[in-house]
Amino acid sequence: IAGAEKLAKDNKFKFEQWIVEYVFKGHQTKRAGDGGFDGHIVYNLHNTGTPITLRAIIEVKSGNINIGQIRAFKDSITKNGADFGIFVGFKKIENKNNITDGMLKESNDLGFVENKDTDLISSGRIKKMYIIRIEDLLENKLPIELQQMATNITY
Repeated sequence: IAGAEKLAKDNKFKFEQWIVEYVFKGHQTKRAGDGGFDGHIVYNLHNTGTPITLRAIIEVKSGNINIGQIRAFKDSITKNGADFGIFVGFKKIENKNNITDGMLKESNDLGFVENKDTDLISSGRIKKMYIIRIEDLLENKLPIELQQMATNITY
């Protein structure tokens, strides 16, 4: 975690690249004017011969997070035609909570991916927006559906 914090402080674009490309195996978008997200990833689910493609956008925040950023990312998911979004940030900044219960509620209120046969996922449900804490990410504590989909990524 200390290494992630140092990278975030020293070079936020390298930090974003590390999260998007190394951790999620996605593709980073341009650095400025990125349309409200830092990268994207395409998951291919194969279910009884009918492939299902899910496109997720990823937003990485290296500093303080506020509810407005969560709401803006919710809009980016829809505006950019993504099936769902992954918002990544530190749980705590300078020993203060950075991701609040209100932010988690805001993301949960978006609901689930609709009109896609996601029976391949054990929960059968994929949220429209995930907020992932970097601390959990480094300890491999991703939601089970993201863990299961991670084996089916388009490069």
